[in-house]
Amino acid sequence: MRYKKVNKKDLPFLTECLIHATLPFIESDREKLKVIASMNDYVSRNYDEYTIIYNFLKPIGIYHLKNKELSLLYMLKEYQNKGLEAKVLNKIKDNISTVKISSKDSKSRKFYQEHGFIKDKITKEEVILRKDEDNEN
Repeated sequence: MRYKKVNKKDLPFLTECLIHATLPFIESDREKLKVIASMNDYVSRNYDEYTIIYNFLKPIGIYHLKNKELSLLYMLKEYQNKGLEAKVLNKIKDNISTVKISSKDSKSRKFYQEHGFIKDKITKEEVILRKDEDNEN
């Protein structure tokens, strides 16, 4: 796998990934429409904060890592649950001190906890996990 910072020509792929990563955690159809409507503006302002994950020449996912906080690691559906997320996490783990995920995303919480992150803070909207320095994986 290889990694590349997103540039303007990657905006459609980034937008697609962000929509697929976000919508499952929004319950109301009205809120989903708002997210979709605002996504292009968000992406055009923040695209340079994201990295695309490639398998050979094909983009297969993205991650968002800023100020040592990982707030998104997303793989296209056909690449999920194949161990690729763990490979990416292991590659970038030294640059991460915290992980921020949706409070509704129990699958991601379990994944990060299996990879050496422990609960630090929980709110209604999100869970912040931090590296367990005493028990590095």
